[in-house]
Amino acid sequence: MKVEVKGLTKIYSYGRTVFENLSFSLSDGEIMSVYGAEGSGKTTLLKCLAGAEKCEGEVLFDGNPLAKKPDDVMMIFSDGALFDNWTVFDNLAYPLKIRKTDKAEIAKRTLRAANAFCLNSVLYQKVKRLTLEERKMTSLARMLVRDFEVVLIDDILKGLPSETRKTLFFELSDFLKKCKKTVIYSTSDRYEALSIADKVLFATPYEIKQISSPEELYFKPQSYWALEAADEFAFSVKAKLIESSGKLYLEYLGFKQDVTPLKERLVTKKYIGCDVLIGMHGTDVVLSDDGIECETVSSSFVSGAYFTKYSNGICRYGSKAKAKEKVSLKQDKIMLFDISSESGILKE
Repeated sequence: MKVEVKGLTKIYSYGRTVFENLSFSLSDGEIMSVYGAEGSGKTTLLKCLAGAEKCEGEVLFDGNPLAKKPDDVMMIFSDGALFDNWTVFDNLAYPLKIRKTDKAEIAKRTLRAANAFCLNSVLYQKVKRLTLEERKMTSLARMLVRDFEVVLIDDILKGLPSETRKTLFFELSDFLKKCKKTVIYSTSDRYEALSIADKVLFATPYEIKQISSPEELYFKPQSYWALEAADEFAFSVKAKLIESSGKLYLEYLGFKQDVTPLKERLVTKKYIGCDVLIGMHGTDVVLSDDGIECETVSSSFVSGAYFTKYSNGICRYGSKAKAKEKVSLKQDKIMLFDISSESGILKE
């Protein structure tokens, strides 16, 4: 089912704007992650899309307005929205019962869902006696009970221990990709957001910063916020853009680097002579005999390589660092941002 969002705006009664004039579309079977920290409006956005919260703008499902939302659009809340004094079976069966589904069909679908999410051993236990993991599984199992075309999943794995969360995410991700339905999945976890999605909507407590593919968020961030969100090894350094003899240079940390190829990519020449922010991935910093001399603060083994922090603010992800070493920033990987707004200032 295709989802179209046009000019969606949500402003709380006390004046805070959650998102403004938000527009995007999802083709049938696409998965979009809504990625952001606590308080960035992820839950509010999903509730607006589901019609559970009022907002301005249009939400269309296969061209139908929200008021005529089809029954095969469902939302799974982060707290599960379960009935604590009911059994797992009754919680799973409830959406079918209120639709007056045949009893035999209810039993068939409920048992199928329980089996798929390993809930057989607790099927007739009350929800209030379940572990947090079992509660999450019960919430997710509801997807199999109903024949959905669009599912909105609100940070359902929040609160689980790290290893348990990873295991459940792998299973959930595999299921969602195989079912080929349209999915909007909110999360505050970087890995989940980038690995599950065809599109990523990156939200902050102030505004929606970027909607793009995971690759674009990582390699072509539209703001330093987005770069930092996409890569835990990213860093920034304050610099000054200067022009001399027709060439463009970056001056930073007592070092002068020729970046003339970036001259034609500047969105406006007004940045020449001004302070800017250099943004880099730690993987794009290399050891170099004629580079910047750096003093190592820490060098920790993370995800298969060493993440090194230097006293001047530069970071590097690669080989283990010595106490002192010289590094260079790869010219073709340098990203530049406005010093105040932190928005990107380079064209593609």
